[in-house]
Amino acid sequence: MDTVTVTVIVIIGTIAIIDAVNLLMKIPGCDFPCGFTAVMVLDAEDDVELKIENVIHKLRWTDDELVRKIILINNGLNEYQTELCRQYCLENSFLEMAEPDNALKIIYSCEKK
Repeated sequence: MDTVTVTVIVIIGTIAIIDAVNLLMKIPGCDFPCGFTAVMVLDAEDDVELKIENVIHKLRWTDDELVRKIILINNGLNEYQTELCRQYCLENSFLEMAEPDNALKIIYSCEKK
């Protein structure tokens, strides 16, 4: 086969695999919602605004059901950074702020929903 034919077959095969995975994630009758819960640990050294904006930007280009929730763990943020995180959480329903001792409870509650 020539390279053009192989390239076309690879591209069509890749698209078919992506569609198949997408369909499998949306199987009706699932008792649990598909999608991941991600955790971001933030501390005072981090540029919180840049990190959160970067994650939000990346999520805009993914399937809505791929990531259900992102938990922001406060690992020593100052007051300004904490307020910034809270503001992002109010504006974006998939973000949730947690202290380290409450993080496991939130993660387990996401799994049960």
